[in-house]
Amino acid sequence: MRASVRIADVNDYVSPSKSCIVGAKKSFSAARVAINTTVQITLSDCLACSGCVTSAETVLMKEQDTSMLKQLLANSSVSVVVSISLQSLTALSHHFNTSVNDCARRLNTVLRKIGASSLVPVSAIAQPVTLVESANEFIELYRSILQHKRSSVKIIENPNLYPSTFPVLSSECPGWVSYVSKRSSKDVMQRLSNTKSIMGVTGAIVKRGNVHVHVAPCFDKKLERVRKGVDVDLVITTGELLDIILEYLNGSSLQTVLPTPVEGEGHTDSGWGLVRPPDTGVSGGYAHNIFRISAKALFNITNSEPSFRTARDGIWEASLEIDGHTALRFGLCYGQRNLQNLLRQISIGGCKYHYVEVMACPSGCLSGGGQLKFLQKGNNSKVSRFSIQQEAVRLQRKLYKEQPERLPETAVSSGVLASIIGDPAGRRSLHSNLDRELSTPYNSPSHQFIDW
Repeated sequence: MRASVRIADVNDYVSPSKSCIVGAKKSFSAARVAINTTVQITLSDCLACSGCVTSAETVLMKEQDTSMLKQLLANSSVSVVVSISLQSLTALSHHFNTSVNDCARRLNTVLRKIGASSLVPVSAIAQPVTLVESANEFIELYRSILQHKRSSVKIIENPNLYPSTFPVLSSECPGWVSYVSKRSSKDVMQRLSNTKSIMGVTGAIVKRGNVHVHVAPCFDKKLERVRKGVDVDLVITTGELLDIILEYLNGSSLQTVLPTPVEGEGHTDSGWGLVRPPDTGVSGGYAHNIFRISAKALFNITNSEPSFRTARDGIWEASLEIDGHTALRFGLCYGQRNLQNLLRQISIGGCKYHYVEVMACPSGCLSGGGQLKFLQKGNNSKVSRFSIQQEAVRLQRKLYKEQPERLPETAVSSGVLASIIGDPAGRRSLHSNLDRELSTPYNSPSHQFIDW
C-alpha cells in the first residue's frame, strides 16, 4: 500500500466482520483460505458483499491511486478532466494558507502543466443540479401521495402512515449507502434517494468523451466509482492529490504558480469566484435546500430557510408548520451512532421525518478519511493529534462558510445546466436505482462464505 493512502485516525470506520462473500465456486469446506494465502478481492466484490462493513481505507487500493493518475496524465491521447469537491478544495486551501478561490486557480495551473485539460469544482456546476433534482424527486413523491389522499388537508403530517415512501434518505455518502445496503432490509433500501451523488452527477455532465478523475474527501468514494452508471474513471483523495501537487512544486510554494481561472466561476459581489449552495452542514446542503425548494413548490411558501435544532435522538431537525400542522419535518443525521438510531426508528415504525440527510462521518464530509491530517512536530500524543485535527476542521469549516452562496435553482435557471434539468433524457442520466444495483447476494446459494 502506498504511503499516500492514509489510514490512521479516520472517523468513517464502522466495524469489520470475519466473513467475506466472494462468490466462491467450490464447496464451503474447500473454499476455506489458509492463513498464509493472499486473497484478491475487487472493489466490485466489496460493494456486493454482506460481510465486512469497513471504511474504504482498508479495501485493496491498488486499482485507484496516484500512480494510475500519473499514467492518465502522461497519455497525451486522452483529455483528463479533474473534478474536485468543495471539502477537498477547502482542506487544500487551508494547507496552503490561501483563499479557496486562489487555491483552485493555482491548482488548475499545476494540473494543466502535468497533463490535465481542466479543473472543475463541483460546487458551482454539478452540486446545484444534484440539489434541484433531489428536490424534484422529493416533491414528486410528496405530490403522488397527496393525489391519493381523501382529506381536504393537503399536507402529510404523519410520515409513518406511508412507510414505503418516508423518510426519503439521502444517498450522497457512500459509507452510509454501503452500510445500509449490507445491514438493513430491502424496505430501508427502497427509501434511498435515486438521484445520483454529486460525484455521479458531475460524471454525467463532464464525462462526454473525457477521462474523468474526481478528488474526494473520503476513501469510500472509490467504492462508489464502480457502481453502474457512475461516469468516473478514477477517484483520488484530498491527501493523494496533495502528494502530486507537492511533488510538482518540489519544495517551492504554491504562490509561485500563476493562477488560471477555473470552470464554473460566477460573478459575486466581490468579483468572479467560486460559489456554493446554502448548507446548514458541510456535506452538500441536501436537507437545507430540498426543504426550502419543497416549501415553495408544495405550499407556495418563500424564504423558508430551515432552522435545525438538536433532537433527543442526536438528529438535528427542522420543520415547517402550516395552520398548526407539520407539513415538512427534515433531519440531519451525522455519525454511526446516530444513523443506527435512525435505522432503529424506521424498523419500529417510529420515524417522524419526511427527509433525512445522512452522513457516516460525525463532522460531515470535511472530516472524511481522505482529508489531510494536521500534526504538530514534537507533540504526537493521541489527545494532541485529536485537538489539532479538530482545530483544523474548525478552520476549514470557517473557510467553507466564507464562500458566497448562490441558490441552486438560480444556478440551473439558464445555460447548459438548465438544459440538463429540462430534458427528460438529461434527467434520466441523473438517476440510478440503488436498490437494484446494490442488492446483496447474501441469501444466494451460488455464493459461499469464506472465513479468514
